[in-house]
Amino acid sequence: MRQDVNALRVIELLEDLIAIPSVNPRLGATDGGETEVAVYVDEWARAHGWASRMKDAVPARANVYVTVPGELPGTILLQTHTDTVEVGGMTVPPFALGRAGAHDRVTGRGVCDAKGQLAIFMAAVENVSRGARPHHGVVIAACVDEEERYRGVTALCDELPACIGAIVGEPTSLRLVVAQKGVLRCRISVRGTGGHSSRPDAQLNPIYICAEITNYIANDVSGALRDRVHPLLGAGTIAVTTMRGGEGVNLIPTEASIEIDQRTLPSDDPLDIWQAFKADIERRWPAAEVGPPSLIDYGMDADADSPFVHDVRRSLRAAGLDPSPIGVPFGSDASKLARAGIPTLVFGAGSIEQAHTKDEFIEISQLSSGVRFVEALLSDGEMA
Repeated sequence: MRQDVNALRVIELLEDLIAIPSVNPRLGATDGGETEVAVYVDEWARAHGWASRMKDAVPARANVYVTVPGELPGTILLQTHTDTVEVGGMTVPPFALGRAGAHDRVTGRGVCDAKGQLAIFMAAVENVSRGARPHHGVVIAACVDEEERYRGVTALCDELPACIGAIVGEPTSLRLVVAQKGVLRCRISVRGTGGHSSRPDAQLNPIYICAEITNYIANDVSGALRDRVHPLLGAGTIAVTTMRGGEGVNLIPTEASIEIDQRTLPSDDPLDIWQAFKADIERRWPAAEVGPPSLIDYGMDADADSPFVHDVRRSLRAAGLDPSPIGVPFGSDASKLARAGIPTLVFGAGSIEQAHTKDEFIEISQLSSGVRFVEALLSDGEMA
């Protein structure tokens, strides 16, 4: 019966959240709707008598922080993000919670990444607070801009008090994530003098240089990365993800460029890797220029023997879920919280394979199981 109650309430909350468009405006000056989600969470909290505060992390784009008092000292942070990716090309209504036939699924933009996680946190806190308090205080932090530059969680870190630990809500198929890779992104530009295409040997062709660099990255650089392996994450990776160049079919171009996405191991410093990569590429191809990183994000590697990890694993077992830790190749807000000194783990319902897809869905049974886990965690009186 508990699962049915959990499913009913979490779906009610998720339906409201999905109905609020909150597409990340990328580098645009407008709010894509994250603040409206924050308003909804703020009003929900105040209706339950809990303290809530909204604060702009980016001009006109607000985080919201809900504080629920507990019986014992210490605070558990439940953090996730309010922004989603774009909705173009979706085959399901993006802003209305849909049912996927008899497959125990609901659909819509953000159902698993990550409004479903926010709904889980909200429903679980309601359950635990019904007639009692959580054993420890709880802060629900719903932050902007995870899909672009992590500015919401960065603002949170600037003012966050000490916490027992944090659960970051992302789709992990109800698995406990203790390690994730970092990210390095940059552009490599090549410039030439340009000229008539009838004399291709008379001038440097930036497209050819970009092709040579791409081949070098795909073979030599990628091969070298396979020499170091993390027990949960495997090896680091690098990929060329964009290529641009050319002004006309009968012109040798004056410029071409490629962009790379490199996934680093937790022991790596992405800035050091970029500096070494820049020196290597520019030495081999003097016409190339490796630009500054467009994104740097550090990896995360939680201490699997820490008290918080043990408490979380015990709560997973209590909820009937697999407590064994895993690693994932994608990034999240978690690494920023970990670097701020907070024991941080990633957990959530739904699969990362469904995030950002044209028919994004989440299984209702996973939403309900997620509520049971968070409820068990917040009810555990044995936490340090």
